[in-house]
Amino acid sequence: MNKFRKMSDDEVNAFGAALQPGDWFFVEGTNFVDTLVQWGTGDDDKGEVVKASVCHVGNYIGDGVGKTFEADGEKLAYHLFEDYRQRLKNGENRLICFRPKNLTVDELEIFKSGVKSYVGKNYNRWELFWFGVGSAITKFTPFGFVAGLVRNPAYKKDSVVCSQLSALVWQGVDRIYKKLTKDEPIENMTPEKLYDRILRVSDFIFDTAAK
Repeated sequence: MNKFRKMSDDEVNAFGAALQPGDWFFVEGTNFVDTLVQWGTGDDDKGEVVKASVCHVGNYIGDGVGKTFEADGEKLAYHLFEDYRQRLKNGENRLICFRPKNLTVDELEIFKSGVKSYVGKNYNRWELFWFGVGSAITKFTPFGFVAGLVRNPAYKKDSVVCSQLSALVWQGVDRIYKKLTKDEPIENMTPEKLYDRILRVSDFIFDTAAK
């Protein structure tokens, strides 16, 4: 199933080459799991610059091989940007990229250390369940405000989901982490909520859905 424009190999190469270490990339998808996550973790078409219904977020590391760091449903692990090539070519994924503002060399090293501290830790599937419960309360009952007041009971510091991970790796850089979490506890940080807050600390770089 395709929803987005189909990209050529040259276009995928160009987007991959434009990424820099520390960048965030948000993913909008089309398969059943993507759609379920998008429904269960927030509202549709969020974002100040680019409207999207995001289901996933990762951080770009680079290291000369297009390395990324993501919570992919199993472990918190390194992956490759290349993993998205076929899905971008098929129009199954859309990537929206943001870059930290005025990132220094020292801050980049702190970020990389933060990433290393989470490598190999577990993905927390139970959090997605509770995010879904909160979303259902918000969408189908008059008590939506309650869901925003309750912290996710399944949260564990060392077992998180992608959106929490993409914020937590910046804990050592106060000016970034504190702005991302100042009005939303990390326990409740869904992809959509992080997407809503990302421009506090970053600049929009590209959207693969745009020509």
